[in-house]
Amino acid sequence: MEYLKELEGLEMKIHANIKDLISSSIITSKHMNTPCIPIDVFGYIELVLVGSEIRLVDSIGLHHSIDSDLELTDLIDIINVENTRRFKITEQYDLAQEIISNSGINIVTCGNCGSVVLHRTNVEEITCVSCGFTSEPCDFPDLYY
Repeated sequence: MEYLKELEGLEMKIHANIKDLISSSIITSKHMNTPCIPIDVFGYIELVLVGSEIRLVDSIGLHHSIDSDLELTDLIDIINVENTRRFKITEQYDLAQEIISNSGINIVTCGNCGSVVLHRTNVEEITCVSCGFTSEPCDFPDLYY
């Protein structure tokens, strides 16, 4: 009986962790216009919150209960993958900031085509090397902000 109580407590903690990760995600679901965690498990592509319930989303946008397909070990794997992905994004941001501060070169994206463009931080006009779009720096969002 104690074992079942411990397992229920662990399951509640894992579900709470998943909910926190979904709520704090900067990625938006392709189908539901809500924060999500991208996954690749049993044909599902996203985890989202519907109300307070964690749901699996498939490639055509249907959502399903996690209880029907996922074990606790699957959820733990999802948590680990998402935490690793977020760590790598933070590391990329830190490296970009180091480049900017040490070199005076900024890393931006073209406001027209989305290509990555490098430019000196003291310029008043930027031209995209991919599409030729020329404009002020405000039309070229930072790659990492």
